[in-house]
Amino acid sequence: MDNKRINSIQREYDSRIDIIQPVAAIGKLLFFDYYKNKFGIISEIRCAKVVKADKVHVSESALSTEKQLYNGETVTLYLNKGYKGFFATDVKSISEINLKTVSQFAELIDIHELENAIYNTVKDEYKYLDLEDKALVIKILQRENNADAWGLLLKIGADEQFIDNYISEYISPLKYDEKINFLKKSFNNSLLNNILINWTAQNKNDILNLTETIRNKRLTEEQIPQSFINILKDIEWSFEEIWKIYSVFKVSGIAIQTINLFSFNVYNYVDKLKSLIPVNPIEDNLIKKLRNNLLSERERISANELINIFMELKDYHIIDENQLLELLSEKTLKDSVFTVLISQLTDNCQMDTFRKVISNNINEISSSNIIKLIESCEPKNELAKVLIDEYYSIERENSSPDYLRIISFLKEKNNHVLSIHFIDKFYKQLSIKYPIAILELGILTKHLNSQKFAYQNIIFKTETEIVNFVEEYSDYNISEEVRISNKPLTAFLLYLNSSSNFNLTEDCKQFLQINKGIVQCLSVKFLIFQLHKQRLSKSQLLEILNSFQWTEISALLIKAFIQESNYTEKILLGKLSEVFKKHFEVLSSQNFESKSFLDNFTISNILSLCDGRKYYNAELWQQNGVRRWYVAGEVSTYTKDTLCCYCEGRPWKKESLWDSQTNRPSTEQYEFYWCKGSYCATRNDIVNINQPYDQWTLSEISEALNIKIEKIALATLAGWANRMNQIVEHLFCRSCKEVLRPLPFRPSTLGYYAVPLFHCINDKCNDKQIIRFTHCLNGKCESHKTSEPLDSRDCKSCRPNDPNHTGLQCNYCGSNCPACSGHNNRIVANGIW
Repeated sequence: MDNKRINSIQREYDSRIDIIQPVAAIGKLLFFDYYKNKFGIISEIRCAKVVKADKVHVSESALSTEKQLYNGETVTLYLNKGYKGFFATDVKSISEINLKTVSQFAELIDIHELENAIYNTVKDEYKYLDLEDKALVIKILQRENNADAWGLLLKIGADEQFIDNYISEYISPLKYDEKINFLKKSFNNSLLNNILINWTAQNKNDILNLTETIRNKRLTEEQIPQSFINILKDIEWSFEEIWKIYSVFKVSGIAIQTINLFSFNVYNYVDKLKSLIPVNPIEDNLIKKLRNNLLSERERISANELINIFMELKDYHIIDENQLLELLSEKTLKDSVFTVLISQLTDNCQMDTFRKVISNNINEISSSNIIKLIESCEPKNELAKVLIDEYYSIERENSSPDYLRIISFLKEKNNHVLSIHFIDKFYKQLSIKYPIAILELGILTKHLNSQKFAYQNIIFKTETEIVNFVEEYSDYNISEEVRISNKPLTAFLLYLNSSSNFNLTEDCKQFLQINKGIVQCLSVKFLIFQLHKQRLSKSQLLEILNSFQWTEISALLIKAFIQESNYTEKILLGKLSEVFKKHFEVLSSQNFESKSFLDNFTISNILSLCDGRKYYNAELWQQNGVRRWYVAGEVSTYTKDTLCCYCEGRPWKKESLWDSQTNRPSTEQYEFYWCKGSYCATRNDIVNINQPYDQWTLSEISEALNIKIEKIALATLAGWANRMNQIVEHLFCRSCKEVLRPLPFRPSTLGYYAVPLFHCINDKCNDKQIIRFTHCLNGKCESHKTSEPLDSRDCKSCRPNDPNHTGLQCNYCGSNCPACSGHNNRIVANGIW
């Protein structure tokens, strides 16, 4: 064995032998039995000597602390050697150590334990450490080379020379990431200067790590060496990366690099740019560079952000309004963005480019916002013209532009420039559908061509519309040149405004002939109203009515109705049958456009509409065939639903209503009417002869002319009208959608309902079947609730094997025709006809 090995063994032996006097140590208390055996065990011994003391005994008398120690707690102690092994004395918690006692354990204590000792001495007031204590702490820390020791050295205020030496000796040799960790632990300008001066690496991660570490520090330009700046310039950065670096190292060299990489597609780009470049003065080459950067990013920047860039950086002149529009022409703009855009533009912008932006995004503009946008253009009329042109020139799939709203807006604003532009561009297109509105705007703008074109295309859709126009006609100040452009209309308007001489002129007759439909019914009502006002005699009335071939069914019904003075149901039914047969002769003998045919076929404005099915506030009681209606309190009615039809409540019965409290019947008999499969408490048959004549029904006409008519007769007429009008819904070819027309017939062949056979007259349609309409004679059939007719296209023949049999089997209830069922043309249902 060599001498070196022998000496090592000897020294180890000696160190063990020497443990006679107590030795300072630190360990961990495994446990202490406070309650019974009064002893414990300490392990993980740290001491200056090499000792194999795995488990050190500690007795109660060896504890030098008043606090009760817990298992696993770090303790200070003195290690003793006895005959039976090692034992501890003067045991305390490490948390009780301070700078007066720490020197005994200086070689054993770690950084955190040292910090605890300092805290127990001066709390957090490191400045109160005396020179002796500070020297002790520094001595202990000199053996450490880590960030914790570095941080504590700076906390206790070690002198600058010592710090510089520590940096040179311990920190400088470290790797960059290790150096930065020291800086993270505790910032120090000397350390930062040392790092920057000695920086040679081109590792982006290390540089960004350094930047993040000192991002809240204010550096002077002198602190940043040119060598470090040169390294930054040689690395390829993204804008986000270089911006982080510039935020810390604010020197001109890095600023130029940051401007060259500037991105408008980052958060808070406005403040970033303003911090980089002051508004005045700004060099043209910088503007050009920023503009190029913006153009390179345009695909990634939204329309909204482009507008914000233009607004927020307007003083930088990066893009002008035309360049903005060029960029936006490639974008989708949301509805809310247009108002902001328009507010930033002038009338000098390139209208073609603005038009392209609007055209590309026209479907993004909502109908509720277009008027606001046009209004926001004021006084920039050129922009408003583009909006009007693009928005109102397109017919959309689901909806059309609200032309009446824009016309109303233009009239209200009285903007002559926009009004002239709109009407000059759209009057021909809109006069077909909105002639009166276009006429009014044309008069307001003195646009003669639009006035004439609109006046020539006026067609009335309702009687109320005619009356309103007649009332306003004198206020329109229509020129003679416009009036003579449509003589029939002018004659008709003068006719309805006249108070004498009610003969129909040729021009007026031409208007009635051209406008087959509601105008005829209104004209007849107008004449009856004049009779009521005693401005003409009945003979004059009849003479005028006979001077024209009326085609509208409602006009024909009124004309026939005033021939009698007293109507029972039978008389009225006979009159109806006669009128309908004559009407079909007229329909067959003249040419009608599809809409005109339907208008003339439809019964309108001569009967009272359903104002809701009324019920008594009563409950039905039934037992052993006895039926009673019981009411609690006063009798009243309530409305449950309203039907879209004429009121056809037929007088059914009268009966008493029973008092639910007294169980006695009322002395008054209450009316019950039968209507479409159920009872109704009242009919809508209130006569109001003081209302405008265009709203008169046969009830008002009867009152005005003193014609007596039974309620059941009016109900029968209403039921007939409802059924005839329901047939209108079926008067379409199911193959080509053309309106069906009646086949040629002899009036004597028509049945009681006076409904002939129909067919499609479209030469290009292959569906040539003959179509018949009738109604089910079963009074309980569900079809009567909606007046639905039987359509031969939907019903089977009662006799499928008989080709000559025209009777139909009801496709609702299965009832056969009268000939097959043996019934008359009406049958009893629920006790009524």
